Amino acid sequence: MDTTYLRQRDRTSTPASPAPPGSCDCHAHVFGPVHRYPFAANRSYTPPEASREEYLAMLEALGIGRMVIVQPSVYGFDNRCTVEAVQSFGLERARGVVMIPPDIAGRELQALHDAGARGVRFITMSSGGGSLDQLRDVAARVAPLGWHIQMYVPAQTWHELAPVIAGLPVPVVMDHMAGI
Repeated sequence: MDTTYLRQRDRTSTPASPAPPGSCDCHAHVFGPVHRYPFAANRSYTPPEASREEYLAMLEALGIGRMVIVQPSVYGFDNRCTVEAVQSFGLERARGVVMIPPDIAGRELQALHDAGARGVRFITMSSGGGSLDQLRDVAARVAPLGWHIQMYVPAQTWHELAPVIAGLPVPVVMDHMAGI
């Protein structure tokens, strides 16, 4: 497993022109503290801790008031760090994208919805995500909640996935600019 990473900046500089009012960071991860939110054993990388406080300081410097916290692969299906970050930021400004197994209990899915989750992430670009074989089942489970599917897959996969995606009962977001 590759445990190297780039060190994050100590501080974000305030831009000459801040973001427009109501701007939203639509894809961010929060990592750690690791003693409270341990990383999955089958992860592809080990990120540095990136706290809620550091993230909020960066958003404040940029003038961004809303955010979507996305479940990183290093936590697998353990959504606690993502959900607790959304809750700490408040539902008036934050939402979450989580990873779920297809057999998640209905009450657990509803609890994630109540906590601010509005999407499910599928990752095949790194270890820790659900299988694309589960895509239809998961989409059917989250459709009644009005959620979307967010996918981080290799660019060459989109062509073969297109017919499947077209038949899903939910919108699909191409994560990381569709890998292109």
